[in-house]
Amino acid sequence: MQDGCGEKKRGPWTGGLLQRRQRRAEVTMKKLTINEIAERAGVSKTTVSFYLNGKTNKMSDETKRRIQHIIDETGYEPNAAARAMKAKSSGMIGVILGDLADPYSCQALKGLEDAAGSQNIQVMVAGSGMNFNSEKEIVERMLKMGAEGFIIQSTYR
Repeated sequence: MQDGCGEKKRGPWTGGLLQRRQRRAEVTMKKLTINEIAERAGVSKTTVSFYLNGKTNKMSDETKRRIQHIIDETGYEPNAAARAMKAKSSGMIGVILGDLADPYSCQALKGLEDAAGSQNIQVMVAGSGMNFNSEKEIVERMLKMGAEGFIIQSTYR
């Protein structure tokens, strides 16, 4: 089979892709831990932690390669909640808008999302229904969820 450019098409299940996806599916059913990565790579948990945090200056190229191979093979992604707890930072802000359906609110939210995303900040959004008391309740709820700051389109006059 050929594509429109005369190149031979490769199906998605050729070249070992199916096997890699199956391995990833098996691993993602149960979240892989850094202990398991360390065991598979034949290194310590601390070495894997250093690798994941970019502290690789004292690490051999072979060790880095083994750890990265396991990460690639399994599709491992660090647990964001665990990292936030350890760093004592959630990386989240709360955005409270009076009316989520308002076109201005939508434009403002898009800009906020873009800016926050470029800084790896997560945005929690809520609508207050133009109710000041509701805003106070939302702030309390978002604080409990780990919001470190707020942008509020206040309805208080």
